[in-house]
Amino acid sequence: LPAPPAALSALYGDRCRAEPALAIRLQAELVAVELATDARLESALRLRDPDGETELRARAVIDASGDAAVAFLGHADWEIEPPARLQCPSYIFRIEGVAADATSGFERVRLTAALAGATRTGALPPLAESVVLRSCGAPGQVFVTLNLARPEGEAWRPLDRDCVAALEASARAGAEAIADFLRESRPGFEASRIAEHPLRLGIRETRRALGPVVLP
Repeated sequence: LPAPPAALSALYGDRCRAEPALAIRLQAELVAVELATDARLESALRLRDPDGETELRARAVIDASGDAAVAFLGHADWEIEPPARLQCPSYIFRIEGVAADATSGFERVRLTAALAGATRTGALPPLAESVVLRSCGAPGQVFVTLNLARPEGEAWRPLDRDCVAALEASARAGAEAIADFLRESRPGFEASRIAEHPLRLGIRETRRALGPVVLP
């Protein structure tokens, strides 16, 4: 979506704070769960934040973690694809200082082709072979999406912090190399620079909770 993440986050925060019945707990980590049963109507969730631990009770819990965190900690059923079938992550960074016509029309296609060609000659790392440029919604700025491959020589483990950190460091270095390549070789990018790296990899898939009905 053509929306700067920081601006979108600020908008969501303002909307949430405007709701008097909604409590927001930022920087809180879910550390333990006891799910409701036929004999116990409420689930108990323990959160840890910089001020300590808090226990919450709820009749309904909506898990939007993307990692099935509630199911995992609450010992409910969940699944995860084998490493070879897990979707790989993306890395999206923002470039500013781009001339208006440098990414218009077929120029975006030509840029993608030029980056792919540079990987074949060794001028850029392999992760630049699949790059998508799209509008940022602001003049002179574009988002660049890298669709990352699995780590070389090992399985992709999106729940392993060391594996994620290594792939993120590789992607960040690749982003810098792409920005340098564009600035040095592409018309309209002479004054460009990376304005924003993502806070984390765009992890697309980890654990999935298993409900009473699972769609094929």
